[in-house]
Amino acid sequence: MTEETKEKGQIGIILLVIGIICYFFGLQFEDSVKEGTLGFGLYNLIVGLGVAVGLVGGIQLLLSFTYNASKEKIQEIKVKESLREVETQALLSRRYQTYDELMNFYIMNYVSKYGKDKLDSLSYKIRDSEKVNELIMVTMLNSTYPSAKEFVFVICDIPYFVSQSNETVKMASLIVLHKWNKEVNQHWHFVDQNGLLKMAIQIVSEIP
Repeated sequence: MTEETKEKGQIGIILLVIGIICYFFGLQFEDSVKEGTLGFGLYNLIVGLGVAVGLVGGIQLLLSFTYNASKEKIQEIKVKESLREVETQALLSRRYQTYDELMNFYIMNYVSKYGKDKLDSLSYKIRDSEKVNELIMVTMLNSTYPSAKEFVFVICDIPYFVSQSNETVKMASLIVLHKWNKEVNQHWHFVDQNGLLKMAIQIVSEIP
């Protein structure tokens, strides 16, 4: 929590306490004042002031916590993005000198864990997916290529993959990239082999 947030929270607590004190102090005179008298007006003023100050303090306190939570969430997102970029650079400097090497590595690793039938099942689901085919069609019509996030998003948008592991989502996203490369990129030449390698690494880095 930052000093600014602490200060706002402390002010909120002070106001809230003052409001509560004023409110209960005013209630002490509830039975001893008569309507229409100066004392009754003073009683209403103290109680009303207590309620108002208490509300302001409560709101200030709530806003300080909300503000702090928002800042922490933004900071957490920035840290994750930085770590993802570091992971991308680390992958670039590793053994994967070509797109095919990276694809072969992840395919072999996936098959060793889940079996070839599982991999084939993913391929069939992606082949028959309207969402995947729509993404590929849009890139052809717009003469452009999807970002790494789009390859991942299209998989996450398919109900079957919602309940699947991150490794399966990662493998499926790479399969979509392979499908796009085979059906579009090899004919339109949007990116070369180095570009494909970078896209594959970005896809892998998008998924923890």
